[in-house]
Amino acid sequence: MTYGWQLTQEYLKSVLFYDPLTGVFKWISKPTPRSHKAVIGKIAGDKDVRGYMRIGIKGHRYPSHRLAWLYMTGEWPKNEIDHINHNKSDNRWTNLRDVPHQDNLKNQVVSLTNKSGVIGVSWDRERDKWYACIKFDGKSISLGRHKKLEDAKIAIDIAKRKYSYHPNHGEDL
Repeated sequence: MTYGWQLTQEYLKSVLFYDPLTGVFKWISKPTPRSHKAVIGKIAGDKDVRGYMRIGIKGHRYPSHRLAWLYMTGEWPKNEIDHINHNKSDNRWTNLRDVPHQDNLKNQVVSLTNKSGVIGVSWDRERDKWYACIKFDGKSISLGRHKKLEDAKIAIDIAKRKYSYHPNHGEDL
């Protein structure tokens, strides 16, 4: 992700302190003299509508998880930052990983609209069975139809291991 003004690790560390154990950023100086929200010693940032923490620096709102990566490594992440435990505002260093989009998709929380409680399992009304399907390399792979929900779950679990899904994939917060 690129921004009009290129934030560096050096500048970031001059205005913010990041605690990798808590994932919290605190202001240590104001980015500009007119920065009203930057109060020295106070927690920086707030949650956006999607639940991610964001911090405003010099007119740009940066995702805190990407700032944490820059702060700790000296480089912007090359890919997406995955929150391993699915909590979008938990920016502890041990909860963040720089992964390609396809790998990030392998660590999703189950949707609130999912009726089976398992990602990739849905009810096939025509056949009166549970249908199991997993995505890999942008393709859907059928894992068959099953009379019992438990059998469909087992098929998904086996496929998740085979296709290197994250162990948290489909788990609740």
